[in-house]
Amino acid sequence: MPNSQKRTMLTIFQTASGSWHWPSIIMATGWILTGLCMVATLRVNRSDRIAAYEKEKSSAAELRSTQETLKDAQEKANAARALAEELKLKQGPRTISDEQRVALIAELKAAPKGPVIVQSDWTDAEAKGYARQISSVLSDAGFPVVTGVTLQVLAIGAQGSFMFIKDKANPPGQAAAIQQAFNKNGIFLPADVVSSGMDKGIRDDKADWKFEPDLVVIWVGQKP
Repeated sequence: MPNSQKRTMLTIFQTASGSWHWPSIIMATGWILTGLCMVATLRVNRSDRIAAYEKEKSSAAELRSTQETLKDAQEKANAARALAEELKLKQGPRTISDEQRVALIAELKAAPKGPVIVQSDWTDAEAKGYARQISSVLSDAGFPVVTGVTLQVLAIGAQGSFMFIKDKANPPGQAAAIQQAFNKNGIFLPADVVSSGMDKGIRDDKADWKFEPDLVVIWVGQKP
């Protein structure tokens, strides 16, 4: 490099007499330090932004995990409540709910009417209570529920409720309506033909009955 160029570069920080020009040196040093500070600040800010972004990602992941945990816990709690209700229903006596009662009466009001006997296993208090509820629904729906009679049958040896008729080929008009309404509302009444023992076993205080073709007998057996 020519000496003239070297001299030019040197004289940036020198006076005309060749001594150091300290104000220029200090100003240049300040510029350098300011630039270094700006670079450092940018790097720190970038690091802070990256850290904040990573923290935000982590917080979002933790939130999703917490939400999934809460959702899972809620589903388990709902399943536990449903199971508890199911067990309660299984352990408790059979009942016709208010909603079922209203629906049954509404559906059976316009159904063909005919005599109905509702009986239960003699020694089963729970079955007797359920039979009374069924009898009450039918009576309120306008059916002539026959009372004061006794079926000379202690039990039918099966769990659940059943409907008996004289002749499946010629069922009484009220039989299908009663069965459909009860089945629709979750109270199942499978139909069967009356046995010879039951056919001859209906009596009241005065005389024996015959199982007439228009009669429907609903038998409530033991709770399943």
